[in-house]
Amino acid sequence: MSRTQKRFTPLDRLFHLGLVVTFLIQSVTGLGRLYATTPWGGSLVTLLGGYEHLLQVHYGVGVVMTLGFLVHVGHALVCAVRRGWFGPDSLVFSWQDFRHFGENVRWVVGKGEPARLGRWSYWEKFDYWAIFWGMPILAVTGIMLYHSVETSRYIAGWGLNIAGLLHRAEALLAMGYIFLVHFFMGHLRPSAFPMNPTIFTGEMTTEEVQEEKPAWADDLKRTGLWGDGSGKTPSLLFKTGYTVFGYGAVAIGLYLLVNTLILMGQTGLH
Repeated sequence: MSRTQKRFTPLDRLFHLGLVVTFLIQSVTGLGRLYATTPWGGSLVTLLGGYEHLLQVHYGVGVVMTLGFLVHVGHALVCAVRRGWFGPDSLVFSWQDFRHFGENVRWVVGKGEPARLGRWSYWEKFDYWAIFWGMPILAVTGIMLYHSVETSRYIAGWGLNIAGLLHRAEALLAMGYIFLVHFFMGHLRPSAFPMNPTIFTGEMTTEEVQEEKPAWADDLKRTGLWGDGSGKTPSLLFKTGYTVFGYGAVAIGLYLLVNTLILMGQTGLH
């Protein structure tokens, strides 16, 4: 039995699972409504119960996503107060992240060694913080658009037009980033392919930690937490479940992205 290292708590994994499910639902329902006049978008609308039904689902799941985000923000603040805003376990950017980025750029062009990464790499921090500026924009503009009559009592009509453009642009940007960059970095890059199970199991092998995050490994050894995972191999049923779910999410995301890019090129909708 190989030794493992705790990476994500059960609550971390639950937050991630909720975000994956709600984000995919929002992507499908949002694109279905956006491209409802096209054959592809119309098929999504028909498959999922009609244009108005998609609106209700989109808004309802959006509320759930926003509440989950607010709960996570509260949890993150508590953790930051307990552990400190900065340090090896913090998700807050530091100058070291910019140094690591520069070191990896030099390594890619053959001018040095790869950066000795800590618990959170600079691209993982970017992934995390991207949600914090994207979610409020989507939530606020979504509420404004859904309650357009009430909103128009306080702002001019052009304000709703701007809200619609912001909502659409941020949603398309988020989908493009998640379905291309995040999926690749999380599961499709060579060191993670064919599936990175860490977000599902919550643990990494100590060999993986030593290779991918040597600075974190040094910190864990120094504090006596090295190899504090369960060391258990996931059951075949669990492994099959998260593999099917993970690749299902990747497949849905890429399917939506490819069709959206095709339609944007054909119709000029954006």
